[in-house]
Amino acid sequence: MKTKINANLYILLAALCWSSGGMLVKMISFDPFNIAFFRALIGLIAFGIYLKKSIPKLNMTIILSALCIALTNVLFVIANKLTFAANAIILQYTAPIFVIFMDFFINKIKATRHQLLTILLCIVGVVLFFFNDIGTGKIIGNLIALFSGITFAGVFFINRFENSSTVDSAFLSNFMIVIVLLPFAIINPIKSITINESIAVFLLGTIQVFMAYIFFSKGIQGTSSINASLISIIEAVLNPLWVAVFFKELPNTLYFIGFFIIIFASIYNIFKENTIETDVKHSK
Repeated sequence: MKTKINANLYILLAALCWSSGGMLVKMISFDPFNIAFFRALIGLIAFGIYLKKSIPKLNMTIILSALCIALTNVLFVIANKLTFAANAIILQYTAPIFVIFMDFFINKIKATRHQLLTILLCIVGVVLFFFNDIGTGKIIGNLIALFSGITFAGVFFINRFENSSTVDSAFLSNFMIVIVLLPFAIINPIKSITINESIAVFLLGTIQVFMAYIFFSKGIQGTSSINASLISIIEAVLNPLWVAVFFKELPNTLYFIGFFIIIFASIYNIFKENTIETDVKHSK
């Protein structure tokens, strides 16, 4: 049980790192594609230093995982350009639902009742704290955001495979993003950058990308895909909270209701998982 608690804690730490994105991006004035490019470039360098002289492993699982990580990051940026930001966040965090489908159809694993209840509570919570900002948006943007939810689910699902390596996948995904977005960075170069923007971009690459996936790699093998995806929903809650703290953009009452619903759902899910694991050990 201790191993699983540690794994869940690492996933929580990964979500905390991911949640810094909104606050850091708000400090940067240049366009989203340049932000995504330089975030990936710094992340790539950080992973390169971490891996040192060891050559990243390559197999189909690692490549698929890298594609899912890269697509999740790029599709989310595109979705934010084509639809409301709230829509993009809510649709991306349909990921646990897709994890359940993947587990059921590929691994023949059914979600438990408490996992289904947790997903329902989390969706209600996410909708509540973005309720005032939700719009119909453009159908293409919404579909892209939904697809980012599928690829995000793939990150959790594929990295549970025995021959997976999250660190190698993250390294490869950042390499992919740099190659794909390099033309955008050349066509639309950054004309000026402040010290604060430089720090923010550096932190995006080192904390939101590098540290997040280091923690994720330590946690994902010790817990289930569905639990990891449910714990990560805390990112969607904390993202606007950091913006509120550092930029004085106070959320409305519905945000705080949604916040407490998701916190309750996450604690409830972890408690139920630990209770089930303890019961299984005692029955042996």
